[in-house]
Amino acid sequence: MSAERCVNIIDGLLNILDEADKREGGGDEQHTTHTHTHASGKTCSHDHGHGHSQEHDHKQHKQHGHEQHEHEHEHGHEQHAHGGGGGACPKSAAKAKTEEASKVFVYFQSLDEIDEGLVVQITPDAETLRTKWKQAGLVDNDEVVAFCSEIGKVTEIETSDDTLQIQWENYDTCWVPAFACGRAPSGAKPTIPGTNNSWLDESKAVGAEYAEELKRDAEEQAQEDGPLLVSAEDPALKEGQTLRVTRDLTVLEEKWQYCELGAHDNLSEYLGEVGTIQEIAEDDDTVNLRWDNNQTAWIPIQACMDGKGAKPTVPGLAGK
Repeated sequence: MSAERCVNIIDGLLNILDEADKREGGGDEQHTTHTHTHASGKTCSHDHGHGHSQEHDHKQHKQHGHEQHEHEHEHGHEQHAHGGGGGACPKSAAKAKTEEASKVFVYFQSLDEIDEGLVVQITPDAETLRTKWKQAGLVDNDEVVAFCSEIGKVTEIETSDDTLQIQWENYDTCWVPAFACGRAPSGAKPTIPGTNNSWLDESKAVGAEYAEELKRDAEEQAQEDGPLLVSAEDPALKEGQTLRVTRDLTVLEEKWQYCELGAHDNLSEYLGEVGTIQEIAEDDDTVNLRWDNNQTAWIPIQACMDGKGAKPTVPGLAGK
């Protein structure tokens, strides 16, 4: 058989295969194209529909496997979320433990953790406070327990016996053991030992009970002090007479602004103070008062009352 005839036979067989593939593929499913080079040197291409079917089957298998994996993952997640055996939810349990841990009092371990001006809280544990109190050499008494859980500001640190001088909300101070204290909660304000403070009773603001007591005292004191003066032209006013400044800050601020006495950083230091009249200014209804330290200040006359013979005091000090 000649070589040319062999080539023709091979070409014929390839053509038969091409026709068979076309009949099996069915037109639209012919996506995979293969190219054969005939022995004659020509090329022909044919699509394999079964190639697309195999790819489709592979995709279905892959998609099914992905869905099964997602289902198993979701099922596993539910088991993790709900736990086994009908027990408590781990998330709730963790939250409860966190809340319980947050209530644990954290004590100072070193004076290096403490600076003047830091707001601190005393331990709520009476036995711990008494023990630390004795170790520091402080005088023990029945009032020690009144300091439990109280909050104050550090004004002095004594390294010789590891104690802190604490200033309360009413500006009283007390020495307490440093290591019976811890950092106060964020935003906490100084409290007053023996009163119902807000961080213990959320229904009241910090120092509310003390503020109410001060208000009642001020009202009672105002009745005892008598009425405020009306004008600097009052003929009863004379130099050398003593006057008492109102105890009401709102009244003092209002009259101060009315008389245009200028800015002042701390008008409250004049509240309830007694001074001797040095000069009277009828044009703006003010009076120049001399305090017990021989310092003087111009005060609105309508923010003053008769001193009733009281001795002069010093602004900002006790003895009002």
